[in-house]
Amino acid sequence: MLKKPNLNANDMDVHDIEYLVCHVGNLWRRLLGVKIKSLGVTVVEKRVLFAIARHPGLTQIQIANLLELEPQNLVRTLDKLESQHWIQKCNDPNDRRVKCLSVTKEAEKIIAQIKELSNSIKPQILAGMNEKEAQAVVKYLADIRENLFRELGEG
Repeated sequence: MLKKPNLNANDMDVHDIEYLVCHVGNLWRRLLGVKIKSLGVTVVEKRVLFAIARHPGLTQIQIANLLELEPQNLVRTLDKLESQHWIQKCNDPNDRRVKCLSVTKEAEKIIAQIKELSNSIKPQILAGMNEKEAQAVVKYLADIRENLFRELGEG
């Protein structure tokens, strides 16, 4: 059981933003993991599947870098996704030794189910925020992400 930190918004300031962003992301991922477990999908498998769906044609190494995973740790997940016929590996047109990844039609069904479960928990997660406030959070987080990319020289 997770012990809730004894902090409230009045005790926090701008210096706590890194902690909050990371903690919220981890908690959200954990909750979604509980929900998608009934589909037979782990959080790591979901992350990999969605990364491939968003970026078809990337290689295993590129997906690993995108998700900040070690390529060798990704192999087992890719093998499982391939055995479930959710991804396919195709030869890179420039280098036959390299495999490019894409999702299959079967994967699109599970992705839709995951999105449905994800959407079903958003009202509880975003409780107390109206649509305009929620959209402002999205905008600010996107701005922060762009600033981070720029600082990392990945812009």
